[in-house]
Amino acid sequence: MKITLEGIGKRYAGQRVWQDISYEFSSGGKHLITGSNGSGKSTLLRVISGLESCSSGVVKWETSSGLIPRTDLYQHMSMCAPYIGIYEEFTAPEFYHFITQFKPGLLPSGKAFAARLELPPKKIKNKPIASFSSGMKQRVKLLSTLALDLPLVLLDEPGSNLDQQALAWYNQCIEEFCTHKTVIIASNDVEREALFCSPALHLSS
Repeated sequence: MKITLEGIGKRYAGQRVWQDISYEFSSGGKHLITGSNGSGKSTLLRVISGLESCSSGVVKWETSSGLIPRTDLYQHMSMCAPYIGIYEEFTAPEFYHFITQFKPGLLPSGKAFAARLELPPKKIKNKPIASFSSGMKQRVKLLSTLALDLPLVLLDEPGSNLDQQALAWYNQCIEEFCTHKTVIIASNDVEREALFCSPALHLSS
């Protein structure tokens, strides 16, 4: 999926977050948005996701079949961000089974999803996600985002709560599941989270 930003700006309560951003995220590319805290990285990612509208300018989403209306974008994308929760009453297999009733999955079953988390079976078998540690929950969120058969993946600070072993796992999942997807990451920690990305946008506060 190709995404084009045409002179977009964003304001909250009359205060400018950023303005006049123009950029094209190429289809199948791995792109990075950086900027200091408060520069509006997460806000820009939400605008790209269609969760928020921009205050000025135009965002265009396009596949080989043509332009996608903002109202239909959710059918083509998956997103992982600190402000997006998961249903923690489910076990890991139940959660994957639930979400793949609405969007197509790349793993054959909930059991395969649980195995691909690469967590000790005794810590997750028949246990609700609510009982998981923060790092384990982040693995669930990431894998449930990456292992869907959708053309656009958006990640906001994906390395949150991940140790070095988990970061290696995350990079393996990117390589396995996102070869032909458009991936956009908002992060300042390039070495931890986005070595596979091409530099894209840097937002100044």
